[in-house]
Amino acid sequence: MTQQPIQIRKYPNRRLYDTSRSSFITSEELYALVQSGSQVEVIESNTQVNITNTVLLNLIMSHNPSSLQSMSSDVFHDMIKGTISLDGFGSSFVSHSAPKISSKISSQISSQISSKAS
Repeated sequence: MTQQPIQIRKYPNRRLYDTSRSSFITSEELYALVQSGSQVEVIESNTQVNITNTVLLNLIMSHNPSSLQSMSSDVFHDMIKGTISLDGFGSSFVSHSAPKISSKISSQISSQISSKAS
């Protein structure tokens, strides 16, 4: 059974309201919720627009910007140019980032094998 995402309302004053706890939360608390495995859905209070992806990206940029370094800058360029459709984003991400990720995994495995052999 899939757990429903925690509903977060974002107000114009940038305050975040956790509807499950009926209280305002900070961006640090929201980050901690996601880190602990909770799914969230962030809705802009005025427009009722789902802004989850934008809020999560902002959290990543403010709390862990180095995680974006594994993505190819080509992906970001293509996003800005509008040349990546929603369907094409996954394949573009994979084609640009897969070699780097694969290399990191291979390096980690080689390192673990070398340390066990010593």
